Amino acid sequence: MHIQIRTQKLEVSDGLRELVRRRLRFAMDRFGDRVQRVTVRLADLNGPRGGVDKHCRISVVTRSQGVVVVEGTDESLPAVVTRAIERAVRALKRANARLKPSRRRLRKEFIETSQRGPAPRWQPLPGF
Repeated sequence: MHIQIRTQKLEVSDGLRELVRRRLRFAMDRFGDRVQRVTVRLADLNGPRGGVDKHCRISVVTRSQGVVVVEGTDESLPAVVTRAIERAVRALKRANARLKPSRRRLRKEFIETSQRGPAPRWQPLPGF
């Protein structure tokens, strides 16, 4: 998994970059090699005025689901990164669940085919 951290109007320390990488690796580890690339964009929306203005957008490129994008805004960078990573994990779980056929549907299809009886034997068409 390749992790890329980009900033806009914001100075980010090496410690915060390492924190983001560690949390992402820990959170995305459960998805294995399905996650190819993660891009984290950090921005300060209103500059030095303060307030709830730290913004984080996480784009996760996967092998099967395509791109999953989540966003968050908070007062501090560690808080917004943590919240956005949690959202990304939930979004990936939902996308993953959509790909798997439900056990109930598979069971229903199995019962329907087994109630029809054995498959008919092949017989040549008359005249051939």
